[in-house]
Amino acid sequence: MARERVKLFGLTLADGRKVDFGRIDPPGARDLFIREGLVGFQLVGARGRVQEFLAHNQALVDDLAAREARFRRRDLLVDEHTQAAFYDQALGADVCDRRSLQQFLQKHGDAGLRFDEDALTRHAGLSLPENEFPETLIVGQTPIRLSYRFEPGHPADGVTLSLPLAALNQFSAERADWLVPGLLEEKLREYLKALPKRLRRAVVPVPDFAAAIAGRVEFGAGPLGEQIRQAVRQMTGAEIPADAWQNFTPSPHLAMRFEELDEQGKPMAAGRDLAALQAEFSEQARGAVQAMPANDVEQQGLTDWPEPEPPEIVTLTQSGVRIRTTPALVDRGAHVDLQLIDDAERAHRLHRFGVLRLLTLALGKPSRALRKDLADVKTLAALRLAPPPATALADADITAFIEADPEPALIADLRHAVLSAQMGEAPPADRAAFGAQVDTARSRLFADAHALWPGLRDAFAAYADIKRRLDKGVPLDWMNAMEDIRDQLAHLVHAGCISQMPRPDHLQRYLAAIAQRLDKLDREDVAQDTERQDQTDPWWHAYTTRAERAARRNERPDKLIEYRWLVEEYRVQVFAQPLGTAVKVSPRRLQAALDAADGR
Repeated sequence: MARERVKLFGLTLADGRKVDFGRIDPPGARDLFIREGLVGFQLVGARGRVQEFLAHNQALVDDLAAREARFRRRDLLVDEHTQAAFYDQALGADVCDRRSLQQFLQKHGDAGLRFDEDALTRHAGLSLPENEFPETLIVGQTPIRLSYRFEPGHPADGVTLSLPLAALNQFSAERADWLVPGLLEEKLREYLKALPKRLRRAVVPVPDFAAAIAGRVEFGAGPLGEQIRQAVRQMTGAEIPADAWQNFTPSPHLAMRFEELDEQGKPMAAGRDLAALQAEFSEQARGAVQAMPANDVEQQGLTDWPEPEPPEIVTLTQSGVRIRTTPALVDRGAHVDLQLIDDAERAHRLHRFGVLRLLTLALGKPSRALRKDLADVKTLAALRLAPPPATALADADITAFIEADPEPALIADLRHAVLSAQMGEAPPADRAAFGAQVDTARSRLFADAHALWPGLRDAFAAYADIKRRLDKGVPLDWMNAMEDIRDQLAHLVHAGCISQMPRPDHLQRYLAAIAQRLDKLDREDVAQDTERQDQTDPWWHAYTTRAERAARRNERPDKLIEYRWLVEEYRVQVFAQPLGTAVKVSPRRLQAALDAADGR
């Protein structure tokens, strides 16, 4: 159809009147009908129905277009001109509208108008790497749909994983980094090109090295960056530091995109930052898991081991989504709850603290008697222990466990340290093992606490004395030293510090060194303290800079924590030499520890 305007001597007689364009320009109408109606799939019947041949053709075209997006190619589907030529040859010369098409179909049928894949494909018989671009990815126990888009610049360019809410906590960012096998080599090229020039020299030509690494690594096994470092080390002997890609961000299509779906399967949010999505929706995800049917395992308000024995794994199913959950005892302060946790690693960690709480409850009076039997414990327990600063890289679960305890923080921390050490790495998983752990705690709690307490008593007494000295007025030129000491104290003494020090018996030496530093400030020129601080500041600043970054990522790197305690030993050596140190610390040794923390 067309719009007609009729004029006579410049006077408009009709404007916008619909007319049959086929009667005015039959060839033009036929061309428009084929390009827009058939190739453009805009043709519908009088009642909104689509011709069967056209629905068949559209399904084939959409499938090939989806495969182009999936394999990131532009050479699978023939262009629209070729499709139009197909219709032009197959249709009668008089077909230019819906009515004439219907007449043609009644006479000839639609077999000649149906595309086949060979007619639509530029390269007939082309073999495509189907396994390298999977259509689903297993999350938990559920195959989750992957969708592909090949449109650089579009927010959805690349690979999108449509995650049901209940499966959100089942997927790891570590796995997401690997993307799909078909894009690994391209991603490796970007990783290698992002290396500093001095390191990149070892992996040229980059395309060849990327191909070699792709063939060497085990797809999806461990952190991608670590696998690349290991492969380069094996192939060239070159050592790439762990922080080499710290500021590297791959092209958008080489980072997995996540589409978060609610319980009804409707999109809630989308993005490429899995950690941000999990932070925003993790509680809703856990709630979705808790709401899934057949959850008859959970119990609340427990003060003893649950009956019946919880299974090791519970699989929940809803709307085709199967979630593998782990039963765990969750600490609630005065009791524990048995819950199904959708993150196995998190479940094991929560279970440990739940068992420790049950142990504390089972010990009852013997546990509370620590307040009476340990010398000076009542006085020292009155000390206010602040929460640890972020750069202390403290274990948030230990801190929460101690804060939930009705006992003062110092006593709760001491008891936790003793019970945790007795329990070892693997907490009891059944009633019999728990009973044995209770028996061990009853027989050894006092002995282990008494063995640990003398050094801690002296340490906390020294801490109380140092705090009193810092609260007094000090000369103005001491301010720089006072800030340094207060920062050091905040990192050494806080809620949970006993449980988190590698060697709690060393705390007394660290605090004694601070006391000696204050004594020297009284006797000496402050310039001498400044000289000593100039020796320690660069090493401590190197720690706090990295610790701030780790805290933002919610990480606790073991090597960085080891480096931190080496710096404390160095402080003892610099500020209080007569005390001696556990190990001789030189700047060379500090640098080696810092390099190890940086992955070098």
